[in-house]
Amino acid sequence: MNNLSSLGGASVTDALSRSILRVFSAFSYARIGWGCVLKNNTCQMSGVEPAKQGYYIVKGGGLPRIDVIGFNHRVNWQTLLQRLKSATNIGAPVIE
Repeated sequence: MNNLSSLGGASVTDALSRSILRVFSAFSYARIGWGCVLKNNTCQMSGVEPAKQGYYIVKGGGLPRIDVIGFNHRVNWQTLLQRLKSATNIGAPVIE
């Protein structure tokens, strides 16, 4: 996640670490990763491995486990930056 600082600065990384990554302390995962190849202002996204539909960003392991699957393989770069910024401006996730 620290590599995300190149997307939107250290504040994006800090916000993700404080909010979204807290979820993963409660759930087991085997692998976590996200990739982006930027070409012509479009990000071609990938994860740690293909899923039946999409790609795994987080591949769970053990119990309790969590899987996070991405479905969009291509996204406009500016749209992605806006979505990441919006995601870091909301409160921490709630686990019930």
